[in-house]
Amino acid sequence: MQIKTIFDFCDNTTQEINGMTQHDIKRRLAEAVRQACLNAAREGYENAGISGLCEEGRWECAVDAIRALDIEAVIARLAEESGN
Repeated sequence: MQIKTIFDFCDNTTQEINGMTQHDIKRRLAEAVRQACLNAAREGYENAGISGLCEEGRWECAVDAIRALDIEAVIARLAEESGN
């Protein structure tokens, strides 16, 4: 069986194990991505400040950190937390 989207992945694994509804799965995924984005932005902003960048440069680094976020790692971490 070929997995086509993240929601197919969630339906085929997490829901079976935890009995969660599709809405619950989507919500957990969205929350995990939001937290990962916040963490990446915060870290990028702080690292840029340590490097001596101005406010604008710090924000550019924060946005770049979000763009560079490894979504697959977020998905894998969520799957591990769900017991997969």
